[in-house]
Amino acid sequence: MGKASRVVLSDKRKMDMDALIKQRTEKQQELNSLKKRLHANRFTSNMIIEMQSQLDALQNDIDHLTKTINDHAAQIEDVKDVSFFDTGVTLFTRKATVKTTRLARF
Repeated sequence: MGKASRVVLSDKRKMDMDALIKQRTEKQQELNSLKKRLHANRFTSNMIIEMQSQLDALQNDIDHLTKTINDHAAQIEDVKDVSFFDTGVTLFTRKATVKTTRLARF
């Protein structure tokens, strides 16, 4: 096995990516939490409509952040793929190195 190569980003770009990943991860966790609350409790129809509106807004934010992260990753020479999950983002490099950024769950 060869030595793993790391994706090297400028300090500014790394801070931008970290901030975007953190925002997206927090929004995804908020969306999941809201969905659980919606399914676990009984609400009036007005409350459900309000919660659905919040869900839609969160999903739009997540979609926008996902696109922005993908756009940033496309500008990094070594990155060939990006995977998103509830607790973070994984960047796959051309040398098969995986860089995972996760936020701790509290």
